[in-house]
Amino acid sequence: MEISVNDINLSGLAHRLVDDNLLSSEDAKKAFQEASEEKIPLVRHLVSKQTLNARDIALSAANEFGAPVFDLDVMDMEVEN
Repeated sequence: MEISVNDINLSGLAHRLVDDNLLSSEDAKKAFQEASEEKIPLVRHLVSKQTLNARDIALSAANEFGAPVFDLDVMDMEVEN
């Protein structure tokens, strides 16, 4: 039995990405379905298809799950202790 995009109810991170206006509901459902068919996590699918960038997903995930985000790009790796 094949599930149509219209049968998918978004929750968790997928729902948050829609709420944050990073994806339309239809695009999120389509990506969720494609990720399921490929048997890969939704985040991996979105990043590999360049639908969203990892930073935007991480920020939405942090807000959804209450976890902090540490941006390594702001670290100056040349600074010594």
